[in-house]
Amino acid sequence: MTISDAVGPRPELDPRKVDAEFVARDIAGVGRTVLERTGSTNADAAAVLERGEPVPFVMVADEQVSGRGRLDRVWTAPFGSSLLMSLVLAPPVPAARWGWLPLLTGLAVSDALLEESGLEVVLKWPNDLLVVDPSGARKLGGILAERTPSAHAILGVGLNVDQSPDELPGPGGVSLLMVGARVSRERLLAAVVSSLVRRVDAWAVVSGDPVSSGLADEYSRRCVTLGLEVDVSLPHDGTVRGRASAVSVDGALVLDTAEGSRIVSAGDIVHVRPTT
Repeated sequence: MTISDAVGPRPELDPRKVDAEFVARDIAGVGRTVLERTGSTNADAAAVLERGEPVPFVMVADEQVSGRGRLDRVWTAPFGSSLLMSLVLAPPVPAARWGWLPLLTGLAVSDALLEESGLEVVLKWPNDLLVVDPSGARKLGGILAERTPSAHAILGVGLNVDQSPDELPGPGGVSLLMVGARVSRERLLAAVVSSLVRRVDAWAVVSGDPVSSGLADEYSRRCVTLGLEVDVSLPHDGTVRGRASAVSVDGALVLDTAEGSRIVSAGDIVHVRPTT
């Protein structure tokens, strides 16, 4: 039997199980809305926030029809096959350090995956979660962190949970099912939210300082981009080639190029790829 044969009708998220998982992790105070189908959980979260919903709260859906990644790239998946969520927080951290939010989110999600499934995930700067095995590095999920005009953070996470290979958009993707890591979406949702809340709280205690919070050191250990020769595609400035040597104090990527050091922020890039 192939993985494709094993995938049958998928159950929808059970709000009662979600509630029980949140209570078990002592995060019952995080508001939650479970949606069957939506356009984008990040867009929904922004709209609910504008209506005055108290934070923190999370939106989660069984299916997205117009989910967004960074630079408005589309993120879609079959019904019930993915964890599609957006957590809204108001971290009391200077705006100059919010570039660390997608990186912090990556660490939190990887912690939750290891805790719940035993799967070790590595990070590609700035927003991808990868599984590395003998066949190479494949994308398990992605992150979209957005700042609202009201200084709230919307942390969008998409994880491939139950897809077969032919349900993924290309050969570069992977799901938890494909690597034998089975965990319910309700349990995974609660684990990710709990991990995110803990990490953001610890980060805020030191006003977002990535060094004293330990984020800089931890991210450097888990980020596979660092140390590579990469080509960074910029929307209006062609391609920059250099060695990814560090992450700056504001979460940008530091490149050692033939012309000297250059810093690129996540909002300025189209792609980061290893030099071929």
